[in-house]
Amino acid sequence: MAKPIEVTAIDISKIELFSPDLLKRSAQFLLRLQSQRLDSGVGSNGSKMPAYSERYAEFRREKGRVADRRTLTFTGAMLAGRRVTEQTKTAVRLGWVSGTSEAKKAEYNDDMYAFAAPTDAERKQVIAFAEREVKRLAKKSKESASRNKR
Repeated sequence: MAKPIEVTAIDISKIELFSPDLLKRSAQFLLRLQSQRLDSGVGSNGSKMPAYSERYAEFRREKGRVADRRTLTFTGAMLAGRRVTEQTKTAVRLGWVSGTSEAKKAEYNDDMYAFAAPTDAERKQVIAFAEREVKRLAKKSKESASRNKR
């Protein structure tokens, strides 16, 4: 059975939470950032992943898939299989359900191409996203309280 791949996605322990789903939305934001990075063929270390072999690139082209860069996507099932595997009040852990074919593919691909961990830039973007959301929710709460006083 494959071990689950789990990477700490976000730790917002210094941000006061106004919304119970802020962590979930932050994790979803991270998944979108990672998908964009992977679509560009870039691994967690910030460098381009190695090109496909010419034979496999030709196979991908025949199937209508991206062949000029390694995206770790053929059907999309592996990346779509990422889930929140653990959540506390201040942190969320993302990964794959242990033992699934997607977890096995992810483990192999992460060993080969180091893609699963968020980059430093992605972590910063997620923290900035969470801070913006807190400010937005605080403003919304303040406006609502102001309307209720009238």
